[in-house]
Amino acid sequence: MGAPALLLAVAALLILGTTQVAAWGGLKRNGWIGIRTRPLMTSDEAWRAGHRAALPALRGTCIPVAIGGVIGAAASGVGMNSVATWGALLLVAGIAWGTFRAGRAAKAVTRTRDPGR
Repeated sequence: MGAPALLLAVAALLILGTTQVAAWGGLKRNGWIGIRTRPLMTSDEAWRAGHRAALPALRGTCIPVAIGGVIGAAASGVGMNSVATWGALLLVAGIAWGTFRAGRAAKAVTRTRDPGR
């Protein structure tokens, strides 16, 4: 059993699930869980808009990483560490892209709400 690949799959699903719940409004602004950049922390509306904007990027990375992690865990053998490494890199890239999209959406909400900013 490839534990690193399975751990990667669980992490990807937790990241995607947390982002989805925040986008729905089920996870309020906090200092622990979610995308916690300055633009997203300005208001509840910016928090939800940012998480909604991050979802496409995270779905596009977390779902394939989770599937690959489960397959990698089941097919553990030569080369699986490489698969887990590439999966981790893909996940980090998805998180970075999602965070970028979230910040842009949150700033747009802030500009709409406070036109003088």
